[in-house]
Amino acid sequence: FLYESRQHRRSARESLDCAMALHELTQMGVESIITFDAHDPRVQNAIPLNSFETVQPTYQFIKALLKNVPDLKVDADHLMVISPDEGAMG
Repeated sequence: FLYESRQHRRSARESLDCAMALHELTQMGVESIITFDAHDPRVQNAIPLNSFETVQPTYQFIKALLKNVPDLKVDADHLMVISPDEGAMG
């Protein structure tokens, strides 16, 4: 996960921890960042000259479930998708 990925821009008194962490990584010589499910992909704007990719594992996870669990029932009575916050469901 990308540390403090929700802190990609300042509003009121919010910090810029994620942008600072990305900048520090590039200063240490990191050329490419690959993260899973960044809360807001615009965080890549903090390091515009470096490679940044956010992988959305949800679709791959569901695809693997459907392929590998033949008796999986995908309906409201047998399957529920939950999320820790509303933003993760978008």
